[in-house]
Amino acid sequence: MAEFDKVQELDEPELVAARWWRRSESTDGDGLSRRGALLGLAGLSAVTVLGSNTACVGGGGSALPAIEQKAALELQQKEGWDFGADGAKLVMPGEGTVDPASLHTLADALKPKNAAHQPFARGVLFDSVRQGSAAAGDLAKALKPYHTPEMENAELAGAGLSSLFDGAPPGRAVVVDLPGPEAVAFAAGLANRFDPVFVFDNWPHPKGSVPSHLTLAAAVDRRATFEQMAAARPEKAPPVFVLDANRLATFDGKAFDNRYVAHMPSARALKDLGVSHVILVRPKASDEELDDQNAVVMDWMKNGVGVQLVGADAFKPVPQGADAADYAKAAPGAAPPAGETVGSEVATADTYGTSYRHSSFHHYGGYGSHWFFWPHYGFGTPRYGAVAPSSGFRRSSYKPGFRSTTFSGNKTPSGFGKVNVEKRGSKLGMSSTQSKGAAASRARSGSSGSWGRSGGRGYS
Repeated sequence: MAEFDKVQELDEPELVAARWWRRSESTDGDGLSRRGALLGLAGLSAVTVLGSNTACVGGGGSALPAIEQKAALELQQKEGWDFGADGAKLVMPGEGTVDPASLHTLADALKPKNAAHQPFARGVLFDSVRQGSAAAGDLAKALKPYHTPEMENAELAGAGLSSLFDGAPPGRAVVVDLPGPEAVAFAAGLANRFDPVFVFDNWPHPKGSVPSHLTLAAAVDRRATFEQMAAARPEKAPPVFVLDANRLATFDGKAFDNRYVAHMPSARALKDLGVSHVILVRPKASDEELDDQNAVVMDWMKNGVGVQLVGADAFKPVPQGADAADYAKAAPGAAPPAGETVGSEVATADTYGTSYRHSSFHHYGGYGSHWFFWPHYGFGTPRYGAVAPSSGFRRSSYKPGFRSTTFSGNKTPSGFGKVNVEKRGSKLGMSSTQSKGAAASRARSGSSGSWGRSGGRGYS
């Protein structure tokens, strides 16, 4: 009987059989079918299986290549943003062009103005345009400004929320957790009073699970607004943490896994920033914090930082034709903010003496219900008269509590944000230790944390 040596050890049990099974799904040049392959495998009585994680080959066969998982971002930063795209291009809607040279300063332009907030910013996404790829062209050259009606509404809603902080007590921070482009736009609406702290911790990819190229393009589109607001905004403005709700996108095993966890400050860190209350903005009031934020929110509340969830959809347009008389009827004795024109956007002086686009979007679509925001959430006293809306109003039912998620215990799910890569260079009879130095990596298909069923571009 021939002597067999272990030459590779795989850390994913299913890969041992999966590779053979996928190869047998199609007929090769010799007419080998799946059934024939299975019968052939059954006849290999001389093969000894050494545990569920080990693949063995004989002296005259071929070793299965070693498979390992690497962080997707790490691979992109080392090999190129479009690593393994096989020539696939970004699907980039929108019109217009961007000067690629201007994008090299994007990360610096969008960092927090308040130095105390800068350690919590994770603008990794903005760094992606500083590196190009010879295979698919520079990412910077592929980008177009991205602006949609949904983004426009989000920016108006953000401006509506911002107006509520005219004269509001200190200690308030905002967390915007909306789909990337809308999150960027909502933050632009808040940027006259709040210091944007972007928490975008991945890179785009032509086959990415997370469409972060749209978030990047939205930031490019609103860059001028952010820069204008930063120039006028006080340095000590409170933070608005900006998250992409698509970061935990469903992974189907066929895409490049560029998902990531949003890292947020602890309760102690928030208190050091002077924050005692957080307003969490989600698409709807009936939503809850995403799974990777459950432990974070509970840490905040356990340690004395109040949290209230606000639905972005709670900010609605004021009906056309409303005027100051309607405001007085809704809130007797109160006057609308100076310079406000309903149904349009006008420049008006805010508390900081700067000019910004005032929103025609109000909390529950009315003057009185707009200022009812504060007594409703218990975060302060309204500066103007407030009345409960007569219809379409429901008190928030948000009551966060510990729940079991795949991120419980500060753990990241196995394979999350990772890609299976295959080491090349292994030779028959060489142990994994012996061949380690000769191996190069290339992307391969696999289970959770893998991408692409056709493998990827090789590197040597």
